[in-house]
Amino acid sequence: MATFLPLPTPPGRPAHAPRGRWWQRNWVRHVALITLLTLSGLVILALVRQQTGTEGFLVGLGLAVLPVPLLVAAFRWLDRVDPGPWRNLLFSFAWGACAAALIAIVANSFATRWIATTTADPTSADTLGATVIAPIVEESAKAAAVLLVFLFRRRDFTGIVDGVVIAGVTATGFAFTENILYLGTAFGTDQLTGDRGFTSVTAATFFVRIVMSPFAHPLFTVLTGIGFGIAAHSSDRHNVRRVLVP
Repeated sequence: MATFLPLPTPPGRPAHAPRGRWWQRNWVRHVALITLLTLSGLVILALVRQQTGTEGFLVGLGLAVLPVPLLVAAFRWLDRVDPGPWRNLLFSFAWGACAAALIAIVANSFATRWIATTTADPTSADTLGATVIAPIVEESAKAAAVLLVFLFRRRDFTGIVDGVVIAGVTATGFAFTENILYLGTAFGTDQLTGDRGFTSVTAATFFVRIVMSPFAHPLFTVLTGIGFGIAAHSSDRHNVRRVLVP
């Protein structure tokens, strides 16, 4: 019986190059992610504009953008020794400003309405929503960005500094959208009451949120980033710690 030797594989080409399923390809994931963030951004901007009005939205947008370059520069400075790629920061900011903000506003509103309907006490529902529901929802939504970078950009996530930077920039994006809402609403209140200048609600809101506490949301979420940074340092033998610390 004659035998035939297999033909040699051309150099540079593997003998078998199995192609992954179409949803596992990088460009498909990138397109899906960009589409998700774009749609989330359009929806959250429409919701904010609905609550603030067009003029209030523009005023809020103009004031809310002021601390963003300083905050991003601060976190970029922390990462100056071994800076990560800008694409991770752009994703983190976009997730915080669009996806996390949309999740928070929808979930918080739904939970507050449900509590008010169940208890027939709108005042208590607002208090419970602001002090219990909102922190859990908002921090979970922001932490999702850190988790995604940790899982899918693992080579860029090597320690605590990377966790702090990703978490801080994500929260900066979230605070940006939230500030548009708060400042735009304050401007609308001033339009109704006729208040102007330093005695206006807009000035007070700007002072409290932009001047006095620009690092509030970033510091909250940085704790989650530290947890993921510790997980990045942990060996495979410490699976429990890698899960629980974040």
